[in-house]
Amino acid sequence: MKKRGDWTVISKEKMYDNPWIAVYHNIVRDPSENPGIYGHVHFKNRAIAILPVDENLNTCMVGQFRFPLNSYSWEIPEGGASLGTDPLEGAKRELREETGLKAGIFKPFLEMDLSNSVTDESSVSYIALELSEGRPEADSTENLQRRKIPLFKAFQWVEERKIRDALSVASLIKLQLIMYKNNIREYPALLDYFKHFNPRKDNDNPSVD
Repeated sequence: MKKRGDWTVISKEKMYDNPWIAVYHNIVRDPSENPGIYGHVHFKNRAIAILPVDENLNTCMVGQFRFPLNSYSWEIPEGGASLGTDPLEGAKRELREETGLKAGIFKPFLEMDLSNSVTDESSVSYIALELSEGRPEADSTENLQRRKIPLFKAFQWVEERKIRDALSVASLIKLQLIMYKNNIREYPALLDYFKHFNPRKDNDNPSVD
């Protein structure tokens, strides 16, 4: 038996495994000592999202069909980085592959735990500034559309539910909040803010009384 917080794991069995995820079946005792089961999914990559913003306050949206949902989705550029590797390098790679863009400034500005009742997947979102254009290098599993739109239109798409992807929604709302709180309406002010942005300080979890 092994304690996992206030849960007791009596046994754990791997039911499925591939290069991206592993699915486990746990026999447990819950915090009230009742017997039960708990299934969870282990992710072998950290989710990465990149929010590029150019000097005219435009961003780049990526459209693609999402197999699990059987529907089309507009998102900011996203991908994954293997656990134990530098997520920044993954962010640079995904931005280049999906949009052709390179950035002089990458700053992490949002970290999240995704679907934390059944998975251990975590994510980090980067803002990408000082952009330069190149040629996209999407892999064979991706049939992507790319659309440059004003950043404020992307905020509107979130409100209109045209963007439903969780990483995209959270990243756009976080940036909108930063811009609102700091009265940022033009690119130079946005660039200056993130040049002095301290991810460690700003992303610390506050204590909860």
